[in-house]
Amino acid sequence: MSPDKKEALREYEDVKIGRAIQNMYGLNVDTKQSWKSSLFEAHVNSLIGAPIAIVAHAVLLVVFMDFAVNQPLVFATTVWPLFFYLSVGRIYLFRRIFEKYGVTLEPIAIYRKIKSKLLLKKTD
Repeated sequence: MSPDKKEALREYEDVKIGRAIQNMYGLNVDTKQSWKSSLFEAHVNSLIGAPIAIVAHAVLLVVFMDFAVNQPLVFATTVWPLFFYLSVGRIYLFRRIFEKYGVTLEPIAIYRKIKSKLLLKKTD
């Protein structure tokens, strides 16, 4: 067997083993997201993130008013980590929520979801 074929066989076996492990532990999650769902997620994230940032900024300005007025550049550079981690935490939280609940905006997915809910109500 040539080295190329051996390497291809090893890669194939690694993929098969990885899938078996994922199936064994119930980790079979499809993380593909359409551009529409991704855009919707970004909008929701920003709509919620903007008020959080505004409130955080207002609180910081009130608490450190003298410092912010006298040293605006120093104030801005010292508080950016707070905004950075507020943003990272919010993005991470929304990413997990959207991934867990499989939010999609494709018309066919919305139609199927509504149809399945209507069929469940009829059978009850």
